[in-house]
Amino acid sequence: MLLANLPATAVTTEAMEEGELVARARRGDAKAVAELYRRHAQAAYALALQAGAMRMQWPDGRLHLWVDFYPPDRRRRDDDGLLASVKAERDGLADAMGIDDHRFVSHPMLREEVRKGGEVVMTVTGGPCAA
Repeated sequence: MLLANLPATAVTTEAMEEGELVARARRGDAKAVAELYRRHAQAAYALALQAGAMRMQWPDGRLHLWVDFYPPDRRRRDDDGLLASVKAERDGLADAMGIDDHRFVSHPMLREEVRKGGEVVMTVTGGPCAA
């Protein structure tokens, strides 16, 4: 349920390159992983600020986080790692909103529509049924 005084906030980020974090982590490059995570979190933070996340009055309790994943091509994908692939963006969004990300109830959806380069769209809604 979207509260009348709480517009949905959509945050669009470039999708993380598939396997980039995993490949670097397997090579033991913790510094590179941390830098990549930091960059993605900062990008999501900046986009959330542009969308007005800091100016909004967020209700107490849980908030719905709708995460739409648009693949870069028509290859088949599993949906089991989708939320893990955007952990940095989720943290950046929560920071911009001034909340702890444990308040999010996540709703990941792997869309069939192909978007060049891939895309992730995050929308936050809140209200009584977010509990």
